[in-house]
Formats: sequence, C-alpha cells, structure tokens
Amino acid sequence: MTATLTAPDGVDSLLTAAEASALARVSAISVRNWANRGYRGVDGQWHRLPVSGKDRQGRNLYKLIDVAKAERATRARARRSH
Repeated sequence: MTATLTAPDGVDSLLTAAEASALARVSAISVRNWANRGYRGVDGQWHRLPVSGKDRQGRNLYKLIDVAKAERATRARARRSH
C-alpha cells in the first residue's frame, strides 16, 4: 500500500510538524528531527528538512514537498514500502 500526501495548496503547502507527521505517517518528533538533526537521503548524503516559515504561534512550518522527500528517503533507507 502506498501513502499519498495531499494538501489543499499543493506541494508548496506549509504544514506544522503535527500536520506533516499525520500526512507522512510518522511521529511529530521525527519531523522535528529531520529539521534539527537531518536525515540521510537515498544518495547517502545528509540533508536537513528546511524550515519555510513560522505560524502565528511561532511554530515552524515545513513545505509538503520537503516533508515528502524526507519521508521517502527515510523509508527507502530503512527498506520499508509503506
């Protein structure tokens, strides 16, 4: 089964860690770790999930496309398909 990430504004939608985690089916702390510590991409290089802004409460916002790339790379390196 393949998870599909969708949002009303397309791939440039800005999401909080909680929203991103729900769409990517990971914990919110995983999303925050991708931003703070980074993740190893399918190319073997380390990448950080870029913060694309802040909401009114001061929470970091992430682009959907960036979250999808991090989630895909993490699953591919762990050899998980769902």
